[in-house]
Amino acid sequence: MKVTQTENITAWDALETVESIENRKHTQEVTLELLKKVLPTEEKETAEQLRQEVQQVKEVKEHQLNKLVEIAPFTPEQVQAVLSKERVRLEKDEAEQIANVFRSIRNAPEQA
Repeated sequence: MKVTQTENITAWDALETVESIENRKHTQEVTLELLKKVLPTEEKETAEQLRQEVQQVKEVKEHQLNKLVEIAPFTPEQVQAVLSKERVRLEKDEAEQIANVFRSIRNAPEQA
C-alpha cells in the first residue's frame, strides 16, 4: 500500500473508517478491537462536545486536542503528562479545568 497523503484524524474517525470496511484484514480487526477498548466513549458526538469544552479552556493545536480527548485525563497531572512533549504552557487552573471536563464524562471523583 502506498501512502499518498496524511491528515490528522480523531480515533473516532478511525473507528468509523475501520467499521465501514466490509472485508477487514486481520490487522484491521485488531485495530477495531483496540479502538473499541481504549476510547473513553464510542460516541463521536460526546467526543466532539469534549473537544469544544477543552478548546474553551485553552486553545491547543488539533493533534494536541485529539490526544487529550482520546486519553481523557481526569487529573491536572495527567493533563500535563499528556501535553508534556508539546510546547503548550498550561496554568495550574487550566489543567484543573481540562481535567474537570473529562471527569464529568467518566463520573470520576474530583481531586482534592
